[in-house]
Amino acid sequence: METRNQNVGEAPIAPSVELLESRTLLSTYYVSSGGNDGAAGTSTGAAWRTIARVNAASLKPGDRVLFAGGQTFSGGINLKNGGSSSSPIVIGSYGSGHAIIKSGTRDGAYLLNKGGVWFQNLTFVGSPNGWQHDGIHFEIVSGRVSNIRVENCTISGYGGNGVFVMGDRSGAGFSDVRITGNTVHDNVNTGIATFALSHNAISGVYIANNDVYDNYGDGKSTCTGSGIMLGGLNGAVVEHNVAHHNGYKGGNGNLGIWAYDSNNVILQYNESYGQHSFRGQDGGGFDFDADTSNSIMQYNYSHDNDGNGFQLNQWRNNSLFTGDIVRYNVSQNDARKNNYAGLEAWGKVLNSTFYNNVSFVSPSKAGGNPSGIKVHNASVGGLYVSGLHFANNIVITTGGRPLVLVSSAELGGAKDLRFVGNDYWSSGSAANFNFGRTYTSLSAWQSATGQEKLNGKSVGLQVDPKLTAAGTGGVLNGNLAQLSAYRLQSTSPLINKGVNVATVFGVAGVSKDFFGDPIAAGAASEIGVDQV
Repeated sequence: METRNQNVGEAPIAPSVELLESRTLLSTYYVSSGGNDGAAGTSTGAAWRTIARVNAASLKPGDRVLFAGGQTFSGGINLKNGGSSSSPIVIGSYGSGHAIIKSGTRDGAYLLNKGGVWFQNLTFVGSPNGWQHDGIHFEIVSGRVSNIRVENCTISGYGGNGVFVMGDRSGAGFSDVRITGNTVHDNVNTGIATFALSHNAISGVYIANNDVYDNYGDGKSTCTGSGIMLGGLNGAVVEHNVAHHNGYKGGNGNLGIWAYDSNNVILQYNESYGQHSFRGQDGGGFDFDADTSNSIMQYNYSHDNDGNGFQLNQWRNNSLFTGDIVRYNVSQNDARKNNYAGLEAWGKVLNSTFYNNVSFVSPSKAGGNPSGIKVHNASVGGLYVSGLHFANNIVITTGGRPLVLVSSAELGGAKDLRFVGNDYWSSGSAANFNFGRTYTSLSAWQSATGQEKLNGKSVGLQVDPKLTAAGTGGVLNGNLAQLSAYRLQSTSPLINKGVNVATVFGVAGVSKDFFGDPIAAGAASEIGVDQV
């Protein structure tokens, strides 16, 4: 209370009172199979019993609902209210272990036009019934909401997606989305997915430390059987995830981890392996797909996938796919089926760069015809790359597989397609550079096409890179620092032989290599992912 002096004869001055900020009493509600829906719910001894009682409650921002760990609750969560951008409603478990939400043929949780909701430490189990139902489904039909979380949950058995974040009207979207530490498996469509009718409508996205596997596809439709499929993003980091063995019952148009209709997406420190393509389309490790711009794939490991390792893919005839970078990644024995490559570009890819990657391929026993690097426009004739550059990559093939494959159709309209400072090694067989026609040596390819030259000087190499143990990477379950097979030996001829990508192509370099070792500013560059 504040007072001040008054003069004699003046009327008394009322003291000024500072009003206290209004407070909302926050509550924690408990749910137990031994509870009673007529109880208060605010203690373990007066717990509610069913999900239906939770759905009927008028929860407030900051409230928590905790289900008894180790117990099973039937039905799907559909809250009346959401939280706020700063004070979420939290749905989780108490006691020992995860509570199990067994939702059958309905969504495990369905949130329409609600933000500020967090799901933590729960297990969701569904029963596949076509595509209709997801494990956790956030949907917005107008405007924007924020502050949604899915953390440390296990989600399986849904005919749609394990986790789905969806803006299904023009302009509708989300911000501040975090999906972390989950195990998402054995769903039909996709493990983790985002979608928006408008480009770049879902912002501030962080997806990390998820194990996403055996999301198997339906065998009929396109784009089913992916691990992590992300559409409509504007600003996202996707890191330290492992996606494996997705698409095995009918994946088609599926990949381990990919983005489309998005801007400013970073995919890093992820492992993607064992993806399958049932009908011959995709089944690869990583992909930036239609209309993805200004995005980066870095420090990822792709191996033993049916499709490509790392792909830039634009099948639309516009100029929205531009400014993408693929750097410091390893592809080992990808392209097990069909005609994919470790590093691949397809369609109207503009102003993009692959640099300091490794592509190792050997002949496939599953009907594949793999290449080290592939650039083409099959089935999208008339769309061509422009400003696409490959620099400082190591390309290793065995069994006579092409080191480089650029189709004649692509060469008919490609502009500023350049290969500079790469090393090519065809172990145990003659070299194969297929650039409209086949060349059996680097020098012959250089002379005929002008590739691998800089200011008239040859900058490409055709030498054994002397890697520690190329082709033996194996499954690492996300421990990518253990991928020592692709370190350079001290006698490698690739040390100090890389070109300066910032000077040659105007592409900013990085401060560390694949293994986290620092790269000194101005230091000479090595070829490959190891900067010794």
